[in-house]
Amino acid sequence: CVKEAVGEIRLDLEAAFSQGLPNTPMQHATVRVISGNFASARPVGVINGVDLLHTGVTRKVDTQAMRFALDSGAIVLMSPLGFSATGEAFNLTMEDVASRSAIELNADKLIFLTEIDGIQDATGQLLGEISEAQAHDLLDSGHLGTDTAVYLRHALKACETGVPRAHILPF
Repeated sequence: CVKEAVGEIRLDLEAAFSQGLPNTPMQHATVRVISGNFASARPVGVINGVDLLHTGVTRKVDTQAMRFALDSGAIVLMSPLGFSATGEAFNLTMEDVASRSAIELNADKLIFLTEIDGIQDATGQLLGEISEAQAHDLLDSGHLGTDTAVYLRHALKACETGVPRAHILPF
């Protein structure tokens, strides 16, 4: 089911980038999209007695292939699938793939477009900017929703590993 869903969404995105954009500066422009097996993965394994089967975590990102595609003017489309050295496909989280890609590409910025409104403090105040220390405090406070905590944890990991900035924006 995951492979089917990822394949369908990938094709929809490639089709969207292939259509003309009339009445815009991009009219008659060619936008190339390259997707592939850029992420290698390993299985998560057994957690609390439950075998998570085809759920994995990103092991490595093929930055050389990605840079080649980017340098040729293409958009690199990453899917939340990673592959083991034996050819097994593993379901990854998009947050894991995005943060690892940003880290390994030495990106200037990581941007998550999300279904959440942003990061809020304990009083519900939307925070426009936070430091790494504030991010740790927010995560330790336990008041963040599950999705918010996941995005913040991955943004923080990227920033602590060399990505200068991360943004969590509502779509």
